[in-house]
Amino acid sequence: MAKEHSLIGNKGIDDLKWAQDLLERDIVESLQKINGELEKSPEELKAIEKINFYLNQELATVGLDAVIVVEPERIHFLPQEIYKQEVLKEHQDSPGIAYGAIHKALINVNDSSNRLVKYKTILHEMVHLGSFIKLQIKADTKDLYLLRAGYQNYHPQEPVHEHFGGLNEAVTDLITFRIWYRNREALMKEFSISQEEVAEAKPASYEAYFQVLVKIIKGVASQNNLVENKIWDKLVKNYFTGEVMFLREVEKTFGKGSLRILAAMGSAEKVNSEENYKKQSEFFSNINEERRQELAKEILSEQEWLKYQERRN
Repeated sequence: MAKEHSLIGNKGIDDLKWAQDLLERDIVESLQKINGELEKSPEELKAIEKINFYLNQELATVGLDAVIVVEPERIHFLPQEIYKQEVLKEHQDSPGIAYGAIHKALINVNDSSNRLVKYKTILHEMVHLGSFIKLQIKADTKDLYLLRAGYQNYHPQEPVHEHFGGLNEAVTDLITFRIWYRNREALMKEFSISQEEVAEAKPASYEAYFQVLVKIIKGVASQNNLVENKIWDKLVKNYFTGEVMFLREVEKTFGKGSLRILAAMGSAEKVNSEENYKKQSEFFSNINEERRQELAKEILSEQEWLKYQERRN
């Protein structure tokens, strides 16, 4: 894959060398087959080739000249039972998962898999693999910690403490949808995808996150005299470059602390129920400040609520 990660921390020559060697070893190991992995059919290999092409078209559309190439060997098709053994419990029912730091994706395959669902899952995970990745070098323990993947932030010492997970999945779904929508006729013809398969496939994997993001973009555009399509393009571009300054527009539009509400969407620290999504959506609507504060307290964990108040004051 023609893509480099950002490494931060103690970066003396020796530290940088062992960090790069460790990362390269893990990336190479990701090419190895998993015990019980399914062989890819000629059609599936062709689909991965096409997705690579369309993904790079998307990069060019938002003004990026980087080239992303995901080798088929990095996409591992696993029977459902083996998939469950390979991933954490909370991901066992997911259609797929990507490990961007080591350029590896697992696809959960079962006998009833709709081909379009499978191809859109592959596309979704390949988008993740192309996202911006930042790792922290820890020279004392000879370890690398994931800090950023796309928009999602991680805390190296607290695995469950992360931010912007929902935003990251919403933008990943956005990119997936854009690529599918622009190329759907060619893909349907190439792989003889029926209208029945299209009807069975859900439009998005993270619909609730996406709808909250739609509300945010509409608010930012209307209150700052910006063009919605240009905001979407910027979100896509920044997903690959790591630039996040644009997110300040959220606080400019919805007030101090509002970024913490967006950061909490999809957070592992608090259960994200349908009721919570409704509250997040209402928070980013045209409501009075008193109601917004009530919602913030209900949405955020106790720790995040205290930080929200500090930001407000």
